[in-house]
Amino acid sequence: MSKQQIGPQRISTNLQNARELSEKYNLAAVTAVIYFKDGADKLLLTKRSNSLELHPGEISLPGGRKDKDDFDLRDTALRELEEEVGIHRDQVEIVGELGFFVTNSNFKIFAFIAKAKSELEFVINYEEVSRIIELPLSALMHEECMRDDLWMVNGEMKYKPSFGYKGHLIFGATARILDCLVQTLPDKSYNL
Repeated sequence: MSKQQIGPQRISTNLQNARELSEKYNLAAVTAVIYFKDGADKLLLTKRSNSLELHPGEISLPGGRKDKDDFDLRDTALRELEEEVGIHRDQVEIVGELGFFVTNSNFKIFAFIAKAKSELEFVINYEEVSRIIELPLSALMHEECMRDDLWMVNGEMKYKPSFGYKGHLIFGATARILDCLVQTLPDKSYNL
């Protein structure tokens, strides 16, 4: 898949489709934030707090469940980004989308791609996030980081994407989102 520019009309159409899905699944949204730091493009990941009910201690993208007060899933993603790591919506620009990803906990997660407009300074909400992981995009695209893990799904063995980075295993919906993201990135530095 090649890198695409996603216009507001396409995002709006997909978000309208999301409203129709809310009766079947719990809706959530995440943001894959790409920013430049220490001479390299980075991707913001979080390690979820061990005290959370769902997916404690797992590596994820900033995001969460759609609240009734959220205008749409884009609003959800940006609100969660600020709540979890202190990045205000004005500090990033949504530049694309990666679609929906279903979890085994009955969530349908919509994933956005954002780029930082300026240098980011994180303020961690430790009730939700235990730490931040700044993953270089070059590492994400390196074959030593990419893995295929064998999982038993409905009685069948299936390969699912996962990633390893500095002792962290990234699997499940987050790995599927990153696998999709990797396919949108050019071979060189991510230049938005």
